Amino acid sequence: MDDLEPGARNAERALNSATARTEEPLLHWWFDSATKWLLYFTVVFAPWAFGTTQPWSIGVMNVAGCLLGGLLAGKWTVRWATGWEAAVPAAACEARPKGARWPLSVLAGLTVLMLGYCLTSAVNARATYLTAERGFDYHDCLAWLPHSYDSTSSWRAFWAYLALAAMFWGARDWIMGGRQGPTPDERGLAGWRRGLRLPERLQRLLWLVSVNGALLALEGTLQRTCATNRLLWLVQPFYDKNPDNQFGPYAYRGNAAQYLGLVWPLTLGFWCLLRLGATHKLRQRSTANLLLPCAMLTAIAPLISLSRAGALISCGTTVMAAILLLGAGRQAGWKWKLGLAGFLAAVLALGWLVGWTGLAKRFKTTQEDFASGRGRAWQVSLRMARDYPVFGTGPGTFESVYQLYRRTPYEDWFAFAHNDWLETVVTFGRVGFSGVVFMLILAVSGWSLRCGSIPAHRVLVRFLWLSLAGCLLYAVVDFPFQIYSVRFLFLLVCSILSCLSRPG
Repeated sequence: MDDLEPGARNAERALNSATARTEEPLLHWWFDSATKWLLYFTVVFAPWAFGTTQPWSIGVMNVAGCLLGGLLAGKWTVRWATGWEAAVPAAACEARPKGARWPLSVLAGLTVLMLGYCLTSAVNARATYLTAERGFDYHDCLAWLPHSYDSTSSWRAFWAYLALAAMFWGARDWIMGGRQGPTPDERGLAGWRRGLRLPERLQRLLWLVSVNGALLALEGTLQRTCATNRLLWLVQPFYDKNPDNQFGPYAYRGNAAQYLGLVWPLTLGFWCLLRLGATHKLRQRSTANLLLPCAMLTAIAPLISLSRAGALISCGTTVMAAILLLGAGRQAGWKWKLGLAGFLAAVLALGWLVGWTGLAKRFKTTQEDFASGRGRAWQVSLRMARDYPVFGTGPGTFESVYQLYRRTPYEDWFAFAHNDWLETVVTFGRVGFSGVVFMLILAVSGWSLRCGSIPAHRVLVRFLWLSLAGCLLYAVVDFPFQIYSVRFLFLLVCSILSCLSRPG
């Protein structure tokens, strides 16, 4: 080495550095592989573990989320120590202009702030709810800081939010780590730049979500046909044993409709993207058409579940999906667009025909049910929001505090407000609610702001938006974000959106 000229020495140094940056460190590969399998596990486990509504299943998901966060920290450490970076294709650099990373930086900062908000509420608790006595043990707290009226529930909520935040960023890092360059031919490069070709990692993840959702819809339909009141033919719910109120592994049919309502627009958008890619003669697997029956099963299931909100929102999102398909792109012919719109209409008609008898009975009692149920819960929630306007009652405390607003001991005691927008205002206050809404806007607008590095065609992004919009609409009349599996899938879709960028 000492015998080399300075110029040759510098060239050798540069060559060694370039080689080190292109070869992935073994430890990083192990961390990345573990992230992949752990992420796959959470996608499959969350809905099948009875919707992740029991303490044991919530604990499993929390541990998985924390492990994903630990693996992410390990990958960051390896990158910092070795200077290794994943190869970024030229088309990805074109998709994200300079200075476009600020939304991600703000989102990361808000993630830390909101976790700190929840942690402060739990530590600076005003009270602890005593289940046996059905009363509160009050403590001294700093009123000018976020505080909670049930420290136990707020600690439980903090660990869940910490795990979900780790899942969001861990999934995003794994998806972005699989960025593959386009094929050398001009046709492949054009397809990549137009957003018609996704990295293999993202494709596999979308396939897993789609197929898993279709199997879930199929199992729920078969279970409804058998009229059994045992979830997955195994477990009988403790509170509600009426099989009409259940669907698949979910003890409450509305939660099943909410989960499947997130899946089918994603599946249909993914299939549409693959079809548009085929028009550019990009390589397409023959199995891509399996996504259509998957979308059909998951679109019909909310109607079969007998969820009134699920039926109405499914009809609305189906109409919107047909509109999106008609404007999917100039590359697709009108026959193809109209045929697919007709397919959606047939799916909607079939689902409505199968579920109409039960839905008609339920719609007849809507006004009565609203007056005695959700209407009362909303009135109380509005009073709670007025009484705790700034910091709210504390994350996860709605059920504990609700009892203070009951007029008699015999009045219904609601665990949820049946309106997640309103419940978030009650538990997080106006300060926390503003932070949550701002985070949501940043997460779903990454494609428009071009802060991702994966060029994606607008048809996929619009269907992902439709998926999220349906769930947010559910949140006006129900509690999808109080169910771990629904909340996890919602954040996973947001994580995918944060990776995408409008083609340059």
